[in-house]
Amino acid sequence: MLESKDYFKITMLGYKRNFFYKEAIEAIIEKQCTNMMLKGQQEVDTK
Repeated sequence: MLESKDYFKITMLGYKRNFFYKEAIEAIIEKQCTNMMLKGQQEVDTK
């Protein structure tokens, strides 16, 4: 049986990891959107 402070530590660790993961995903999505916008802009320019 885990002590409550151990449980808290594990929970915080998991929370931090998930937060970092979420930040990373958002950064990737943002980059992809920017790339798509730039591609779209280039297509408009060449027309």
